[in-house]
Amino acid sequence: AEVRSMNEAFKRFDADGSGNLDANEFKHLCAYLGWGHEEADLAQLDVDGDNKFTTKDFKAFVGAMGGIQKMFERRRVRA
Repeated sequence: AEVRSMNEAFKRFDADGSGNLDANEFKHLCAYLGWGHEEADLAQLDVDGDNKFTTKDFKAFVGAMGGIQKMFERRRVRA
């Protein structure tokens, strides 16, 4: 269920359906989470260094946040 939820959440921000988030789509994700510019650093979260935020990067990010539910709870707290 967690993997399915992560995939669905990722697809919400993958506007062009490419399977990864480019810099602009990544900014939308960060804005949704209520992050400022200092937190929205693609280079720090880009696991494989390809300048795109892939599902692999997203899953690592969500895991570091404590799971998809925790990530969205943190959004609500910050918003």
